[in-house]
Amino acid sequence: MSRFLGRTALIGLATVLLSACATARAETPRERPALEVPIPPPRVITPLAPLQAPMPPPVPELPENNAPAPTRPRPPRPAESTAKPEKPEEKPADPNPAPANTTAPVPQLRTPEVGNAGQAAAQIRDTIERTKKTLENIDYRTLGPDRQKVYDDSKLFYMQAEENLKNSNLLVAKELADKAEKLAKGLQGR
Repeated sequence: MSRFLGRTALIGLATVLLSACATARAETPRERPALEVPIPPPRVITPLAPLQAPMPPPVPELPENNAPAPTRPRPPRPAESTAKPEKPEEKPADPNPAPANTTAPVPQLRTPEVGNAGQAAAQIRDTIERTKKTLENIDYRTLGPDRQKVYDDSKLFYMQAEENLKNSNLLVAKELADKAEKLAKGLQGR
């Protein structure tokens, strides 16, 4: 009985599938009117007239003059009081004037973070020493590859900090020493 039902179901399925193919018919394409494309307009090319502006007359060469430019006296400032200001004594002109482009030496710039260089250098050395001691207490062989990279970075930072400290680049040395210490403490805390 189950064979009979299986065959019947198979025959029914085949009939449904074949009947679907029998009802479908191909349609012939509809004929549509052809599009009429207009002819492009003729191209008209007009030559451009050359634009030539008259050249300005050349500037005559300036005479070479090595003499210093004349200085004009400043106009007097109005006095706050009604009293007449005293005239300063006029000094005779110096026969050998100093060159005009000499300037006073520029003072060394200091950043506000590094006020006292000696004290800042001592703090940086202390940070480097703390980092070295922290790294000495960590067994490099027991660290995983990621932590070994952090260990190496910390060591590189404190070595660069020492080098910058020798070159008196205190600001960079401080930043590098702080980074090295932070990485070393991160390894120790895990």
